Amino acid sequence: MCRASWKNDPLLNHLDLKSDLDPEAVQTYLDWIYTSTLSIPSQIAYSNGTFSLVMLKLWTMANAVEDPSFKAKVIIIYFAEAPFSW
Repeated sequence: MCRASWKNDPLLNHLDLKSDLDPEAVQTYLDWIYTSTLSIPSQIAYSNGTFSLVMLKLWTMANAVEDPSFKAKVIIIYFAEAPFSW
């Protein structure tokens, strides 16, 4: 009933592809969109900081696409799996 034209605005049009987004983080996000599963490769070492670096790149990706669900999932995975030694 509304005569306004339909606006089909794909999510990835909002990404600034000139920014320094990590290609693996982008792929992980796209996989998450289609599977609703965030999987971190098992070969990532928790002890040498690689895990934290990967999670930081995913957090940056979540901020770039402004996706609160993905951001929440990154936080949950980080605090569930990060090795903390106090």
